Amino acid sequence: MNTSIQTDIAKVCINLSTEVKILQSLCETMFSSQKKYQPMATFYSDSSTRFITLTISPQTNFEDSLIRLSEILHLYSAIDAQSAIVSLTAKVNINDNSYESLMIFILSEEHAWHMMLPYTFDSDQNVRWLNDHFETNEIYTEDHQNISKDMMNIFFLFTHTTPSPYSTSEVLSYLSATGATATFHTNEEISFYDFSTETNPFILKE
Repeated sequence: MNTSIQTDIAKVCINLSTEVKILQSLCETMFSSQKKYQPMATFYSDSSTRFITLTISPQTNFEDSLIRLSEILHLYSAIDAQSAIVSLTAKVNINDNSYESLMIFILSEEHAWHMMLPYTFDSDQNVRWLNDHFETNEIYTEDHQNISKDMMNIFFLFTHTTPSPYSTSEVLSYLSATGATATFHTNEEISFYDFSTETNPFILKE
C-alpha cells in the first residue's frame, strides 16, 4: 500500500491491517463452508474504537446488496460515527479477466478509500488471494473501474446526512426486521425493539 495513503487512512482507522485480516479470514471461512460472504459495516466512534458491526444476509444480486447497505448506513449519522468500514464481495475485471474480489471501503466525512482484494478458489473452496493484484485507492468524485457510481453516491450521501432523520434505536429496530444482525464492541447500552426474537422483543444490547 502506498505510504501516503496508509498514513491518511490511519487518521480514521489506526488498526486497518488487523481489520483487513479479519475480513479476509471471514471470507475464507464462508467459502470453505460453501456459504456466501455476508456484506457488513463496522462503525467507529474514533480512529481506534469500534462501536458496532452490522451484518446483512447475502443478497441475490449486487443491486439488492446496495439497497441493504444503504439501509445500515443510516446508522452512520444516527450514532455520529467518525468512520466506517464496509465490505462485500463482487466480480471485478483485471486485464480482461474476471475475478471474485473482497471489496473494502473505508469511509469518513472527509475521505473515502477503496481496497480491492481479488481471489480465486480451488475445488475444495479454499480461497487463494491474488496478492499481486491488491489495490488501495482514494475514491474521488470521478468514476473508478470496478466501483459503481451508485455505490459512490450512497457512501457520500450517508456520511454527510446531518442531522440524522432517525434515532439509533429506530435504525436498529428497523434493521432487525430486515434480518440484519448487530454486534456491539463497546459497553454502551442501547435499547431497541429486536424483531428477530419473540421471547424478549425489548432487549438491552451491550
